Amino acid sequence: MKTIKVDHVILTLALSSVALTMGGESRDSLNEKINKRLVEGGFDEVEVIPLRTNFDERQQATHVVNEYIFRAYEKEGAVKEAKSKKADA
Repeated sequence: MKTIKVDHVILTLALSSVALTMGGESRDSLNEKINKRLVEGGFDEVEVIPLRTNFDERQQATHVVNEYIFRAYEKEGAVKEAKSKKADA
């Protein structure tokens, strides 16, 4: 499979309602953004890489920062079609 398009996005998940007031986004909001990017951007998959966890003064996790890598792959039909066009020329 040949990768034809890649997009990197960094998003922050707030782990509680108190953490939401300090920044970050809710799980539902992140899910909506990711699903929208997959559908509208024409991507085939997303890989999630955890980058960092933020803690408060009591050492309780407040936010998780993740990198999302969206990938689109060349479709098999497109590969065969491109090869057949070369052969015709």
